[in-house]
Amino acid sequence: MNDESVTIRRLTPADLFTVIEAEQAIFPEDAWSDALLTEELNRPDRFYLGAFENDEMVGYVGARLGIDTDLMTVGVYPHARGRGIGRQLVLELLSHVRHVQITSDYQFSFEPVAPPAGVGIIRPIRHVERVLLEVRVSNVAAITLYETLGFRGIGTISDYYRHPLEDALVMEAHLSGSEN
Repeated sequence: MNDESVTIRRLTPADLFTVIEAEQAIFPEDAWSDALLTEELNRPDRFYLGAFENDEMVGYVGARLGIDTDLMTVGVYPHARGRGIGRQLVLELLSHVRHVQITSDYQFSFEPVAPPAGVGIIRPIRHVERVLLEVRVSNVAAITLYETLGFRGIGTISDYYRHPLEDALVMEAHLSGSEN
């Protein structure tokens, strides 16, 4: 189910205060600090998308880019849950991640990387091979969502979450559709 009233766009450092507000509302017990969110939105190896309805953020998703990309957070405001917004965010993130090009000097690009200037210089290009995530073992709705998107459980991490203390299920999805 896609919610047609929602638009999704890449988040930038200009969205910091909106993300801080959303983080505190969505994850009141485990909210990331303002400093961490500032760092996340400014790092070149991070990719965040926000879902907006009537110019107000209703959810967001973020990842650490790499050969093994880590889907680090997915959050939807309580009043907007149950409408498929989390699914839309993850699908959109996976769509973008499939096209990430990673050069040998760990530069990340969503656009085709131009050949380097100079003779004899080669910068091999790699792509994301899989996406990993951690989810509370009790979060059956999220686990079910991830499974429908091609993720499968590969292990657990004891006492990963703190409020309340709980294990995490580690899940992975191989990006067979990526341009490897």
